[in-house]
Amino acid sequence: MENKVLKTKSAAAYLAVSPWKLRNLVHEGKMAYISDGDNTSALRFRVKHLDDYLERYTVPAATDFRASSA
Repeated sequence: MENKVLKTKSAAAYLAVSPWKLRNLVHEGKMAYISDGDNTSALRFRVKHLDDYLERYTVPAATDFRASSA
């Protein structure tokens, strides 16, 4: 599955963001992408890189609520 490649709209849906947000992540250097090499706006994204992005920007919970007794 890690070699699967998605188009911008599908990749954005995978991340639960808009295609514009995904393009902004690319322009900010926060998201790896595949270029078709002919200077068109077509971008492709490996699912592995989308998963890496989610892991990198996941903020862990500050408190384990299961440990507290009310």
